[in-house]
Amino acid sequence: MLVALAVFLLVGTVGIALFSGGDRARLKSEGADLALALQTARLIALESGRHVEIFVDEDARRFTINGDTYQLGRRVAVSADRSNVILQPSGTSEGLRLELSKGSERLLVELDWLTGRVRVGS
Repeated sequence: MLVALAVFLLVGTVGIALFSGGDRARLKSEGADLALALQTARLIALESGRHVEIFVDEDARRFTINGDTYQLGRRVAVSADRSNVILQPSGTSEGLRLELSKGSERLLVELDWLTGRVRVGS
């Protein structure tokens, strides 16, 4: 009976480790994709001389950047400090702070209001 319990606990521990590692990897991938989309939007604003709009829909877990929609993966949630940001032709904006989450994992994606720099981190 003790051997069966030990095997059960070992399998459970390995399963939890595998699933939590998958959540972190998924968030890193989503964060990198989002950061690339924000950087591309800033370059479009700079090169075209026109503003670019970014809309965040927390409930639908998607972003619309200059008319293109980016959908987050399954069970990846997002919370934002604002739902609408306009990137100016100068590269500046009101800034944006997003928190992506999946399970117990969290990842921040930030768009600096002055420099337009995009940072991804915990």
